[in-house]
Amino acid sequence: MKCSKSLAKAVMMTQRWEMIDVPYLSIIIPCYNAVNYIDRCMECLRNQTIGFENLQVILVNDGSTDFTLGKMLFYENMFPEQMVVINCEENRGQGAAKNTGLNYAQADFVAFLDVDDVIAESFYEKLYKKIIDELGELNYSGRLALHSNNEPFLDSRIIEFTKYAREKVPKAFLYMYTNGTLVTIDKFNEIIPYLDRMVIDNYDDDLKLHENAKKIHAVCKSNREIDRKVEIHIRKVHEVLDTRGGQSPNNKKRKTYHMSCILPYKQMIIRPDGKTSLCCNDPYGKNTLADVNKMTLREAWYSKRAQRIRRSLR
Repeated sequence: MKCSKSLAKAVMMTQRWEMIDVPYLSIIIPCYNAVNYIDRCMECLRNQTIGFENLQVILVNDGSTDFTLGKMLFYENMFPEQMVVINCEENRGQGAAKNTGLNYAQADFVAFLDVDDVIAESFYEKLYKKIIDELGELNYSGRLALHSNNEPFLDSRIIEFTKYAREKVPKAFLYMYTNGTLVTIDKFNEIIPYLDRMVIDNYDDDLKLHENAKKIHAVCKSNREIDRKVEIHIRKVHEVLDTRGGQSPNNKKRKTYHMSCILPYKQMIIRPDGKTSLCCNDPYGKNTLADVNKMTLREAWYSKRAQRIRRSLR
């Protein structure tokens, strides 16, 4: 299957992502003869409460025979900062189109959308609150991370979301990883009362604290209660850690261990689209176990696929 985008667009995309923050969420939309649906789909995405500026929208033309590609290029020209259009000459189906789109996803969070779907403006916010509300009803007292593989402070609602989680799930251990560059001292002081742990990965090749981390460190030195909640890890910018189950692009080491793994027994990783991944080492969501849009958290935990995966690991 031959899929392409213009060379000029490819160069521009490479330069742009080097200059600005990575988007909060990449949404991949396969399109086949969908000219009558694209306008409505784009209108829904532009009205999302997450903020259209925080999205990367990847439209994959799956060998359409109508004016779908022209309509897609129209929106790419209108919103060049958010849009990527991929043109595949042959129709290979949604699965192949989604996999093609994944090659261009810049965010650590990825969601898939059918072009004829209509998303409520507050879809992702409602999903978040549904999850938190269910945890509260379960009297959940375990660990609860308000992030996955991206920078949580890219979402302007993160403090509001953290407060909501603390109020609804008071017994949970709330924690968050951040690189700290967006955490001003005002934001830190506002969010830290709701957190049990904040881990700041301070990236600097000279192993020095950046300005925000310096101010946070000063607060920690003067307040023992806050100091207990905060860890600052000084790391080099291009530091290479583990392979994330073989999916880390900057660590090419590959070795298969014939042994069991405990993570699917103790974690539920929920992607922004409501689907659950295998574990934290499945950052691209290549394995889907359940969908909390269609079931409760308890039903998702005990879904047939999730139980089958756990049995296979014994």
